[in-house]
Amino acid sequence: STFATSIDQKPRKESPFRSCLQGNSKNNELDLCFETKASSFTHSLFINSSSDPFATITDAMTAVKFRLRSFHQRFEKKLHKIVDYFGWCTWDAFYQNVTQEGVEDGLKSLSSAGVLPKFVIIDDGWQSVGLDAEENKKGNKSELLLRLTGVEENDEFKKENPTMGIKSIVDVAKGGVQPGLEEYESSMKFPTVSKGVLMNEPNWKMDPLAVQGLGLCVLETLGENLGGRVQLTRQFHQALDASVAKNFPDNGIIACMSHNTDSVYCSKQTAIVRASDDFYPRDPVSHTIHLASVSYNSIFLGEFMQPDWDMFHSLHPVAEYHSSARAITVGLFMSGNNSFQLSKLCQ
Repeated sequence: STFATSIDQKPRKESPFRSCLQGNSKNNELDLCFETKASSFTHSLFINSSSDPFATITDAMTAVKFRLRSFHQRFEKKLHKIVDYFGWCTWDAFYQNVTQEGVEDGLKSLSSAGVLPKFVIIDDGWQSVGLDAEENKKGNKSELLLRLTGVEENDEFKKENPTMGIKSIVDVAKGGVQPGLEEYESSMKFPTVSKGVLMNEPNWKMDPLAVQGLGLCVLETLGENLGGRVQLTRQFHQALDASVAKNFPDNGIIACMSHNTDSVYCSKQTAIVRASDDFYPRDPVSHTIHLASVSYNSIFLGEFMQPDWDMFHSLHPVAEYHSSARAITVGLFMSGNNSFQLSKLCQ
């Protein structure tokens, strides 16, 4: 088994940059792609090999860690107790129409059936968001592009004596922060797609994110004039770690949508990462693919953090399949319609 990984460099007179392995137009060839103005560098690629794939990756990550000194491995981090708990996620129950009353009613329903989740993940829908002003739409015809207007929960979760509150470290919306907010000095920045990315993903030429800034606000495309994507990612993770340490000293954070190697090579504190793509309960061909891909991803990501395999539906034709697979990961959490019988076995 051979494992190869591209690693960040820091030439003497240049900012950190990222190299990557990518295919080319020839068969059975890999290119090592650099996007930097540096004329020389000290290291760019680490290759390790042995007969044991797990030991190969562990040994490689240990060597890369001592070289970069920018991340910690999983065994060096504090794991939150959530890894041993059974929980509930609001996403498939409410989607973006979540309210405090709805969450409380959902918990009461579970409790009355003898299902007692020890943690709740309140997904998208609780943030303070708004639509773009007319002058900022830039031809955007979508009425669903919401951007943050503040870092507090919305009015649905602001009650005089709430029985359930929300604390958030990183308040996010897919459209980023609404431009023109004086408190945050926010402004529109459109992604700059590099030549290397276009070679590997030609569709980016016509992608709405690249052309009009629509859709997800992707950190690794916004590094221009901010030190580059590697430096920007490091600053982001330093701020994230400081905030978690202050507000959640038990390290209560799950990293989601964070598979880019810039992030994992900058992670010194976050100890749990979602190792999967989104869970698609209504796609009958997705279930084995989901488990196979997350198992594969976990071999690499597990060196940095404890892999999380995402939520599942306890009332589903393959519910037992998903629940048994997730038993080897962090705490199980369900969403959508529930089978109380299976949920009791999982808790």
